[in-house]
Amino acid sequence: MGQQNRTWNLGRFIQTLTYYEVIPFLKYWNGFKNGLGQANFRDNPRDNPTVMIPLNPIAEPTMSHPSTHLPQQIFVADSIPAEALQRLTEQAAEQPHAIQRFSANVPPPIATLQQASAILLNFNDVTPALLQAIAPLFEPVHQPVFDFRQSATDLQAVWGVLDDVVMGGVSESRISGDGAIAEFSGNVSTANSGGFASVRTRNFDPPIDLSAYEGIFLKVKGDGKRYKVMLRPESCWDGVAYCHSFDTMAAQWITVYIPFDQFIPVVRAKTIAMEALNPKAICAFQLMLSKFEYDGALNPHFLPGYFRLQVEAMGGYGRSHSPQLIVISPDLQPSPLLEQQQWAYQKVRSEEDAIASLSH
Repeated sequence: MGQQNRTWNLGRFIQTLTYYEVIPFLKYWNGFKNGLGQANFRDNPRDNPTVMIPLNPIAEPTMSHPSTHLPQQIFVADSIPAEALQRLTEQAAEQPHAIQRFSANVPPPIATLQQASAILLNFNDVTPALLQAIAPLFEPVHQPVFDFRQSATDLQAVWGVLDDVVMGGVSESRISGDGAIAEFSGNVSTANSGGFASVRTRNFDPPIDLSAYEGIFLKVKGDGKRYKVMLRPESCWDGVAYCHSFDTMAAQWITVYIPFDQFIPVVRAKTIAMEALNPKAICAFQLMLSKFEYDGALNPHFLPGYFRLQVEAMGGYGRSHSPQLIVISPDLQPSPLLEQQQWAYQKVRSEEDAIASLSH
């Protein structure tokens, strides 16, 4: 049967509303529900275990220092003139071992750099070898909310299907797992003015507090399509969602990092004027494949038909105590070697500016 000839399914529509308790009395109407088709919805969701993992806040980094004191263990590239460090050295008189010079070509061992409070470089010192050497210092700390590698994960107790059937469409998706990954897959169709498929959690009770983290990470293997991840700070069925689109690479595992301030407030794919996302109370997660981006713009990587997104884990990410990385660059132009990293660093124009940054 052609895609445009498929008919809307009333049973799936009612089943969706029942799963998310939009019409909660229907969940007790077992005789009616048993004839609706899909079997991946539970009659008593409150009796099912969740897969949430307790969140342990990341230790606050001690990155601020009184102006009269310097961070201990400042590593300075040999290319920075000694005279430029005179004021810094004077301030470090009571900490004679605070300043350690090193060659960008032969950086200190990672165990030594782990004690650093700051690393001061010249732009010309930024080489692939150096970036590879210091990369472990800046790796994010992952705190999964969902770790689908756990064999005990009961996906259907927490995640349900929310496709365009709620607006008359005929797309169909599912979420399944094998104890190692979760798989969001199905067929998305533009028939009947539809064009999206998604899976969404039931509301967390109580909401999850992610305020100790910088953003959300997802470890995924996709099919080259562009998906959306949505965080819902409201428990209502059709409320505001904070959304971010991410691209996948066909048949390749990638880790996606999305800072909270990059999430866009939307209602049904239309952006609205709202404050930035407050991650202190997240009520639900959602994954979506949609024909649309935002405000009527089309998803450039959308194709109707079969799709598949595998997910190993998702949750909050942040950083433990990482050194302050300061790079001196006379022109302050973006450095591809640095911009491609997930690090936060400060770029200054001169040695004097760099030293001033370290001194405060």
